[in-house]
Order: sequence, then C-alpha cells, then structure tokens
Amino acid sequence: MEHFNLISLLKLILLWMGIFSCSFVNAQKSSYNQFWNDFQFVTPVSHNWSNEINLGQVWTSIPGLSNTPFHSNAQLYARIWLHYALKNWKLSVFTGYNHNPELMAVGQKGLPEFRSAVQGLYYFNKEGYTLSGRLRIEDHHKKKESGDFSDNYRIRGQLKFVKPLNAQEVVKGTIYGVMSEELFTQASADVFSQPSFGSNRLMLGCGYALSDDLLIELDYSNDYYFYKNKQSSYHAMQLNFSMYNWIQHLKRL
Repeated sequence: MEHFNLISLLKLILLWMGIFSCSFVNAQKSSYNQFWNDFQFVTPVSHNWSNEINLGQVWTSIPGLSNTPFHSNAQLYARIWLHYALKNWKLSVFTGYNHNPELMAVGQKGLPEFRSAVQGLYYFNKEGYTLSGRLRIEDHHKKKESGDFSDNYRIRGQLKFVKPLNAQEVVKGTIYGVMSEELFTQASADVFSQPSFGSNRLMLGCGYALSDDLLIELDYSNDYYFYKNKQSSYHAMQLNFSMYNWIQHLKRL
C-alpha cells in the first residue's frame, strides 16, 4: 500500500507540474538562463542545535543581449543560520547580506540588500524516501536610491521529495534524486494583510554523497514570475555543495 501511495503521489506531482508549466508557455514575455551555486557548511553545536553558513552566487543571461547563463554576475550572498531540531521538526532563523551588481539592462541598480527569515521544516520520514514541507517568512531590507532602506516581506511554501537510488538512506556512495515545488508571495510590505501570488519554482535534481558528510548536487530549476504587465521565466542550473561537521574535518587535516 505504501508503494502504491508513493507512485500515485509522484504521478500526481508530475502531472500537476506538466499542466502548470504548459499553461504559461504562451504568456511568457522574457526568459533568462542562469547558473546558481550554493555552498553550505553545517556545524553541530549541541544535541539539538546547529549552525550553518551559506555562500552563493547567481550568474544570468540578459534578454536581447546574450543567452549565455554566465554573461553577467547578478548576485552574491552570504547567510548565517541557527537551527533547532526535534524528532520531525526543524526550526531555523537566518540573517544575510545580498550584493547585487548593477545590471541596468534588466533594471537592477546595484543596491545591496539585507535579508532575514524564520523557517519551519517538517519531515514526513518514510522508509526509502523523505518528504518534507517547509514554510519560510523573509524580511527583505532593501537599500533605496535615496540612501534609506525599505522593508518588504515574502512568504514561501515548499514541498520537497528526496529518494536514495542505490541505498535506503543518503550515506557515502549514495546517488539520490530530488524534486521540489515552491510557491512565493510577492516581496511587498503589505504581504500579510494583502498576500498576492509572486512566483512558482519547480526543481528537479540529482546528488551524490562523496562521504557521509559531503554531498554534491546538480539541479534544474524553473522560476516563473507573475506580473500584470510582464511575465518572466528563469531557467537555472544549480550546483550545490553541502558539508557537515566541516570544522572537525578541518582539524583533522
């Protein structure tokens, strides 16, 4: 019965993804090709607590100028997380800084941004796979051309599926598949009183565990942004490195 439910769930998700993607083909106004990379360094602090450092970069094409995903450096970011884990829950907060180089061709004015968030993650642990649900509330503290800052909020909800392909869990030597669906509200100051749909992100990927503590993962993401006068689609390849207990490994060198 569990196997049947898993297959049915995967078919339903894939069917929904296909219908959703096809329904917006004719509405797309601009399309971007991008390359993302993300480095995660996680350190246990105590039995329930851990911290994490995120470093990442975004490269992007410029519609009308180049389709090459490495045409322009669009963003650099750094984040510091604090996690508290229970049996099936993980509660997290982060604060971070986004450097946004000036890209006038796409209206990016080079203004920096501070971000912070609270996040709740619930794991539906099943034998042979993991399904998780995540809710995140972000505060985007953006610098304006006048020099002061504005606060904008965004709510994100994600459903993520991870399946080891040659083992029962992700350990050294494991190849795994990953798939997620995430919905975003618009980043605006009134998102709590008047929430509006901002974007949708579909992601498919595959990873490999180089060791129990070191994972490398390659993903494809499609972000679709819904605006009244303009729709934008972002096709991104993402390379992720995740290292756990990294301080202990450095001490052993």
